[in-house]
Amino acid sequence: MGAAGAVEAVIADALAICAVAAPTFAEGERAALVAGRLRAQGAAPRIDAAGNVVARFGAADGPAAIVAAHLDTVFAAGTPLRPHRDGGVLRGPGIGDDALALAALVHLARRLAGAAQAPASVVLAATVGEEGSAICAAPAHCSTRSSATRSWRSRATASNRSRSRASARPG
Repeated sequence: MGAAGAVEAVIADALAICAVAAPTFAEGERAALVAGRLRAQGAAPRIDAAGNVVARFGAADGPAAIVAAHLDTVFAAGTPLRPHRDGGVLRGPGIGDDALALAALVHLARRLAGAAQAPASVVLAATVGEEGSAICAAPAHCSTRSSATRSWRSRATASNRSRSRASARPG
């Protein structure tokens, strides 16, 4: 596929992804769509317990570069979604945040699956909950997060508190 064809494929993927509602913590339908598009490109995606779509290229374990985009949008369920192309501009709720990045993941899967061998291990991740402070923003979802993520959240929260106290001190 040439460059022009690749751009058109990314645009088609972005418009299709944008057409599926994905309010924070209700990303399941969009996750299924993205997983299907990744699968169609030769990836072997899985949807984890939290709802993230994950596909790995290269070695089955060990270090990997992670390329991620989030599935959810800031738009409530029921928001009219009519993504479209207006000349050279793509329009629609969430097209740039984050349908285009999800389409880029699909494109990257296309390129990685077409390579004789992945140059390095790469994990593609379409993640949930970004618009709602992704790291365990909703208690119902915290139980599905790994202990490493919960530990990271505790450290990040403590670090933020420490920075807040330092910035509040008179100079």
